Amino acid sequence: MSRSLAIAVAHDGLSPSGEGNQEFPLESLLHLLLNSEAPPTRLLFYTEGVRWVTRESPLLDLLRAVEARGVELVACRTCLKSAGLLDQVAVGKLGSQDGIIEAMQTADNVVVL
Repeated sequence: MSRSLAIAVAHDGLSPSGEGNQEFPLESLLHLLLNSEAPPTRLLFYTEGVRWVTRESPLLDLLRAVEARGVELVACRTCLKSAGLLDQVAVGKLGSQDGIIEAMQTADNVVVL
């Protein structure tokens, strides 16, 4: 039986993890997803997390690769607009706040970062 998993990314996490470590916390997760037999159904980006899907994202290539594996990437349109980033989306699709909440409510499991 297939179970759905949504990973909700609410923080930009744009500073590398740990001292001297140039890897971003989300980067480690994306590498795991690329190697997973059953990647999550969706990655949901809202509040400051929407910065990951823009042209300036240091993880843009990884996000595109995860999307190519069938993971749906959804970014909050309202959050992007509020941050002045609506015209800089480079990966995924735009969704509403209600749609993101519904995706979290209907997933079998939700992980919030």
